[in-house]
Amino acid sequence: MFKAIIITGLCLFILSGCAGVYQGRPYKPKYQDKIVNALVDKYSESNAIFVNNSTVTVQQRNQILDELIYLTDVNYYNFEAGLYGGRATFDTTTDLAILGLGAAGGLITHSAT
Repeated sequence: MFKAIIITGLCLFILSGCAGVYQGRPYKPKYQDKIVNALVDKYSESNAIFVNNSTVTVQQRNQILDELIYLTDVNYYNFEAGLYGGRATFDTTTDLAILGLGAAGGLITHSAT
């Protein structure tokens, strides 16, 4: 009896932590769209990136690279989310079609030909 209580308590302790863990992608920050739009507007101008590299300081260069890397990361994140979302929709639709056809085949009787 005591062992059963210990095992049950241990199982509940171990398995209860999994329910609180968020499964999936992290939420997009609310301020991300404002930053992305501002950076796209900034780098859409023709003079956004210096032509003469001798006048650019290391800090300016790093700022430009950090902002462009951030835009690339956001773009990839959106691409990846769309890719997984499209794949999940396709897989779910295919599974439902297979289940529906299997159920229909099991319910409908065939007639002799």
